[in-house]
Amino acid sequence: MTDSSTCEIEQMPARHDLYVIRESKGKGRGLFATSRIPAGTLLERAPCIRIPKSQYESHLKYTELENYVFQLSGGDVFVALGNGSIFNHDKDPNVDYRLNDEENTVEYYAIRKNAEANEGYIESDQELCIYYGHRPEWDVYTQPENDSESELEESGVSEDS
Repeated sequence: MTDSSTCEIEQMPARHDLYVIRESKGKGRGLFATSRIPAGTLLERAPCIRIPKSQYESHLKYTELENYVFQLSGGDVFVALGNGSIFNHDKDPNVDYRLNDEENTVEYYAIRKNAEANEGYIESDQELCIYYGHRPEWDVYTQPENDSESELEESGVSEDS
């Protein structure tokens, strides 16, 4: 057992007031905004399990978990824990993510701009979705219509955030 007084672990932000979990038509569970969320808002910082490339290549990629991994440079992958694994996929995402290799976390940020009002926010009750990239089993999806990285930068979130 570790002495908690010597353990320095950064607390994960509690942002669960920004969304609720409920059924998403055709996708299982999903996250839905509970109020208007400004672009650039940190929605979640999810802890991850790092899977070494050898284990991913020999086993994990042949399991259902393949649909939930984030590729790291060097071939290792992250599996996001908690609500980080509930963000659904969409070809036109309203959430972007940043992988933090040092802290073994994934950070999720609001990026959607309301096209009608030309304002930077996600509307209340919208499903919060990211773009994982194209996978053959998701043949209905295409490349995102918006460049989410540039949207994230426009929202004031940088790679160093």
